[in-house]
Amino acid sequence: MRRNLSVTAASYALVLSLMLLPILVNSASAQIAIPADLQNDQVEISYVAPRNPAFRPLYDRYKNRQVLEQLRAFMAPLSLTRKVTVKIDQCGRMNAVFQPGGDVTICYEYLAQIDKLAPAEKTALGVTREMAIAGAFIQVALHEMSRAVFDVLNIPVWGRESDAADKLAGFIMLQFGPDVALTTLRGTAHFFEASERTWTGSDFSDVRAPEAQRYYNYLCIAHGGPSSEAFRPFLAQIKFLELSRAKRCIQEYTDFSCFSKSRTQTFTNNCKIARAEWVENADGLVFHVSADRFLRNMVRAIVGTLILVGRKAMKPEGIRDIIESKNRSNAGTSVPACGLYLTEVKYPYL
Repeated sequence: MRRNLSVTAASYALVLSLMLLPILVNSASAQIAIPADLQNDQVEISYVAPRNPAFRPLYDRYKNRQVLEQLRAFMAPLSLTRKVTVKIDQCGRMNAVFQPGGDVTICYEYLAQIDKLAPAEKTALGVTREMAIAGAFIQVALHEMSRAVFDVLNIPVWGRESDAADKLAGFIMLQFGPDVALTTLRGTAHFFEASERTWTGSDFSDVRAPEAQRYYNYLCIAHGGPSSEAFRPFLAQIKFLELSRAKRCIQEYTDFSCFSKSRTQTFTNNCKIARAEWVENADGLVFHVSADRFLRNMVRAIVGTLILVGRKAMKPEGIRDIIESKNRSNAGTSVPACGLYLTEVKYPYL
């Protein structure tokens, strides 16, 4: 990324896209004025006319709404070392597998599936047709662009690259306030749930995860992210919070402001917790925690809060409420530092 990245400009570009994408279901033409400073000469776009006449309405709609122009504007802050072409094209299948050094392709077949699965009327969960189309398109656009960014910037990925692209797309959707997050993630979740594809045999060797798994992954991102309070009614309605997976979401993505001293010089309080458990030995109980980073006072505050649970002064589910509050005063008292030890430091890139 460029060091002089303008967060305001990038945010404006994405919010502008999300304000306009919900009207994709309308057929009327509309020209969008994109600010001149939101340009990236390394990103080229193309709307390839489909060979199948059935896809012609999709070609006209997406081209008239300038969705690729808006995506290019959002990518303005990226400092790419080579040109990347982003195109909408007929693929002969639902998805075009990204090839290193190749183009980013969004398939008409996939867009047709988005239209097919979008509800005609507002669902019981509050998902409108506009929301479903907008969310699913934003997800696939950010997902495919993420794979190109991994390739161009030589970003190492462990596991399936598609899973990493999914997580990056979901992370981006959460960065622009609860309204944008609710629109995109709920629309995305609806698309994956509505697909109802049955995976069998060799399907599980696919480079992408099953739609059902991607559905729950995005719900987990929503539950653990910065707009978790806004998602709570929706997640409660689908009974997601009752699943055991929900208890682990805090480890997958969270903000630990509630366990950090205030007015520190950190730019973010997000930490990725890899392990957090109590282990019993001959001397008593030992709390083990590992993460990609720790905030000032974080571990001592976590232990102090967990002790309240052990003493039955707090219910276990209260931990989630404390973390989501992002308020240090809601957590327990920090335990003395004399029992805190650093046992290991790992460098994943070495």
